[in-house]
Amino acid sequence: MSEFVVESVRNGTRLTLVPAGDRAYSASIEGPGLRAAATVCDAGGETRGFADLWCDLARQWRNWGGGKSWSSSGEAFRIEIRADRTGHVEAHAWLTCAAPFTWRGEAALLLDPARLDALASQAVAFVDSLLGETRDRRPVAPAAAAAVPGLDALAAQAVSLVESLLPRPQEVRPSARACPKCGGCGKVHRTSMPHKPPDCFFCEECSGCSGTGVVPEGASRCPRCKGEGRYHESTMSHSPGCIFCTECETCGEKGWI
Repeated sequence: MSEFVVESVRNGTRLTLVPAGDRAYSASIEGPGLRAAATVCDAGGETRGFADLWCDLARQWRNWGGGKSWSSSGEAFRIEIRADRTGHVEAHAWLTCAAPFTWRGEAALLLDPARLDALASQAVAFVDSLLGETRDRRPVAPAAAAAVPGLDALAAQAVSLVESLLPRPQEVRPSARACPKCGGCGKVHRTSMPHKPPDCFFCEECSGCSGTGVVPEGASRCPRCKGEGRYHESTMSHSPGCIFCTECETCGEKGWI
């Protein structure tokens, strides 16, 4: 059976879906301080929409236009994918269970745009395995229209004009790697206020990479603070923006050495 696995490039948080037979599947979210799992049933083939969501994302993530979501029957499992014009793609996943007691687990996963095609193929294979289908449901490109003299040149000019006006997404150059402190997005959320991507008002520029999202190729995640730039050794409780955390002397609060 084909499973679907996506991992955040920010902190390794992972979403895993595994077919369990009889049109049911196991869904789990695992990450720092979080482990949630539930069994989800496909009531009428609605999981096809899950594969369609990932196929659409792979094809047009640069023009995604905010956020798009999909949920299972009864919303036991829900996922929302958001993308902005700076090249950041983030998936938010929720698992909800109402019996024998109510609980809810959620996580945000920062995605690598270079892996979206592979994730779309994974999603199609997972749904085919779940529903016992083998056909390819990925969106088919429309047939090419008849050539119109001069139209291609005008289209190329229009594309060139639009691309010159839009901000270019940050790219990790071959001589650099993603910043371990911010996961390559150039911003960090260090407050107890709610995080609202993609343009969270309370996020601040990452001091590990000065907002560029990249660090030198030879850099490695600080073993003392695990890339956070700070560590918690106080007996007081830890929370976002914790005032009891200590600045890491090993990496100078950068998160890498």
